[in-house]
Amino acid sequence: MGYYVAQAKGYYDEVGLKVTITPGGGDISETTAVNNGTVDFGVTWVANLTSANAGGMDLLEIAQVYQRSGLELVYKKDLFTK
Repeated sequence: MGYYVAQAKGYYDEVGLKVTITPGGGDISETTAVNNGTVDFGVTWVANLTSANAGGMDLLEIAQVYQRSGLELVYKKDLFTK
């Protein structure tokens, strides 16, 4: 949402950026779209980036979108309680 708000408010224009927002979805993932040159930047989860690079893509994380990671570790509670 923030990307669209920034575009609507002219923030990209203010700093000289020509931005086209390409919605995700469909059969091509954001990592694939970046890897094959369809887009210059993509927004994805760290786990997707790790999987893409394990599969042979050579992508680089350049920014953390959230102040805190949107990923969490989970566990089965009864395995850790007495």
